[in-house]
Amino acid sequence: MRDVLTGLILALVGAVWGHWRGVRAARAAAAAARTAAVTRAQTQRNEVEDAIATQTDLLALALKSGLIRRSGDRP
Repeated sequence: MRDVLTGLILALVGAVWGHWRGVRAARAAAAAARTAAVTRAQTQRNEVEDAIATQTDLLALALKSGLIRRSGDRP
C-alpha cells in the first residue's frame, strides 16, 4: 500500500512539475512573440518616418529649384 501511495504522490508531483514547465514555456513563447511584434512595429515605424522625411526633402528641393510653386506664389 505504501508503494502505491508513494507512486501516486510521485505521479502527482511529476504532473505538477510538467504543467509548471509547460506554463513557463508558454509564457516564454508569448514574451518572444511580443518582442518580435514590437520589433516589427518599430521597424515599420522607422520605414514610414524615413519615407516621410524623403518626401519632405524632395518637396523642399522641388520648391527651391522652382519645379513646383506654392499656390498663390507669383511666377
